[in-house]
Amino acid sequence: MRRKLSTVEVVLKSDEGIHLYPGIELDSAENIFVGDDVVLLRPDRSELRRKIDAITPIYLAGQIPKGMPIGIRNLLEADVPIGTEVFVEVKQRINQTESKLSSN
Repeated sequence: MRRKLSTVEVVLKSDEGIHLYPGIELDSAENIFVGDDVVLLRPDRSELRRKIDAITPIYLAGQIPKGMPIGIRNLLEADVPIGTEVFVEVKQRINQTESKLSSN
């Protein structure tokens, strides 16, 4: 199942790839982790599937933070146009404490 994280407003280039802003909007940051699968739905409706390689506390000067940018390796700025929608593939996570309790 997919959950929308944000719509890309800014793409920042880095040595390792790109950072998408706002990335993970602050109200949907819970339970999003490095390594999670994301789907990038570009304005032309084509999709790219990648993994989150970084979640970075980078903020744009003069702006109230909307979210935490996500880093994706091996992509160029041109690969992710402004307006691209970012979705995470929601996985069920097992709480480690619950897992230990149920195995006893």
